[in-house]
Amino acid sequence: MIHFLPFRAEHMTEIGDLRAACGLGNPAQLAEVAVAIEQHGRAWTGRIGERTMGCAGVLPLGHGRGNAWAMFSLEMPRRAFPAITAYALRVLDEAQGEGFQRIETYVRLEFTAGVRWALRLGFENPFPMRKFNAGDDYWMMERVR
Repeated sequence: MIHFLPFRAEHMTEIGDLRAACGLGNPAQLAEVAVAIEQHGRAWTGRIGERTMGCAGVLPLGHGRGNAWAMFSLEMPRRAFPAITAYALRVLDEAQGEGFQRIETYVRLEFTAGVRWALRLGFENPFPMRKFNAGDDYWMMERVR
């Protein structure tokens, strides 16, 4: 069974080597992003036992905007996703209730499972962004209240 706890910067590195998936160039950059998320974001970690399976949250962008993000281990069992989806929906709803008028998320263009999950979380209006991150194409999706 998966349980949730507040995000800490070290949780991100417990998932594994995420540099390629995140488009971050080096471990120091990943650590810098993780610290910023811990200090300024609304984020959580999902664990099964003592094993970190994923982290996600909303990072403020300013002026009522936020960036929703998620990173999951390849070892995450599929049976955990209904609980993760319910928890993520609650966090997104709370964030929008506390002042985020617009929450954006970015999903790699070819990552269809990520697009489906974003749609399930209430994001809509996929807009292609060419060469957005590390030369890769992404969808930008939005949740607007």
